[in-house]
Amino acid sequence: MLSPFLKQLLSLKTFAPQVYYTLVIWLACELLAVFVLPLCFSDAVFLSLYMDDKAKISTERFLRHENANIPDAVAGWSNTPNEKRGPWVTDKYGSRSVTPIVVDRNDKTRIIFLGSSMVNGGRGVANHETMSAYLESASIETFNFASMSYSVDQSLLMYRSKIKAFSPDILVVGIDPTPIAGLYNHYIPFKIPDETSMPYLKPRFSLSEDKLVEIRPNQNWLMSYLEDREFHQFLKKNDAYYRDFQQYKSFGFTPIAHGLFIVFKKFRSFFGYYLGEGASDPLLEKIMETFMQEAEQQGTKVYFAMLPNQRMFNWAGIWQFFPDRYQLRVDALTLAGFSTIDIRKALRESGYDESELFHEDELHYRRLANEIIGEVIKVKLIEDGEIKP
Repeated sequence: MLSPFLKQLLSLKTFAPQVYYTLVIWLACELLAVFVLPLCFSDAVFLSLYMDDKAKISTERFLRHENANIPDAVAGWSNTPNEKRGPWVTDKYGSRSVTPIVVDRNDKTRIIFLGSSMVNGGRGVANHETMSAYLESASIETFNFASMSYSVDQSLLMYRSKIKAFSPDILVVGIDPTPIAGLYNHYIPFKIPDETSMPYLKPRFSLSEDKLVEIRPNQNWLMSYLEDREFHQFLKKNDAYYRDFQQYKSFGFTPIAHGLFIVFKKFRSFFGYYLGEGASDPLLEKIMETFMQEAEQQGTKVYFAMLPNQRMFNWAGIWQFFPDRYQLRVDALTLAGFSTIDIRKALRESGYDESELFHEDELHYRRLANEIIGEVIKVKLIEDGEIKP
């Protein structure tokens, strides 16, 4: 029995042969693209097509130390020291701190901030408008070592390699809106194809018998990332987002296949949100636990600032029918014993509109939001007896 579609298609052969043969050739091309094309070319060819030209240029600039970030042997990348790009200013350590940093301790309480550009403010605010700056006082000094697109695993590595030497009393570590994704990713373009300014390579951890095992890529692979077979084999084995690149090789070149690929990714994202996927994660919790344990050995208390994006801040419209992933994560991590700070609650209680709190990218905070965040962190530290009013 032929399906109605096939019957209609075969009838075209008699009544509209040109249309019939056009459709047959089209479908044949679609099938060849899906099943045969990936076998005909190497990953290097596909990656060259997958990568935006801006990303290729940015890779070259990164390797020449011409970006706002430079290669870092431990964390993958870090802020370029002594950089000035409009309001974006870093000191000799690559931090966005208000006052000059000294390694030696003084009589002030020392608070160091780690995380992504949500913590360091990005280019939308000046150094004195970052969340860390609003904790500065006569008795408190704050250093902001957060770097763009950092996952919490990179913050841990940065703490081990550089921050520990500053002997902070308190660490404030930003937890981004989707903190789990980065923990299973090495190559940023696989996780965020549109992130053309940061086509970088990061280390990550895996869990083995409840212990963290570091998986470290060779940073030199970026020098020949298109052709290096070892680089591609490493990503195929270790990067969870290699799957999207693999699917691109089959579904990225013809209209029907590409359309199905987009629909599939939308459905995958939809069900992920609906099922509340990623409220917490064993790897995330183990990294946070390790953070606290290692810092505690140095006499440092760790707080995790839970950072919402604009969508999570509102959670309105169609999203109100989905599980509130932000609140689920706050509840899960707090229940697990971590010292969390609910930033969304403070932003909502401020009474300000989203346009007053978020930049146009709906992710980074405006000066006003950073001031509110700085204040709520200060209140939490006073309540816990870590600092004086």
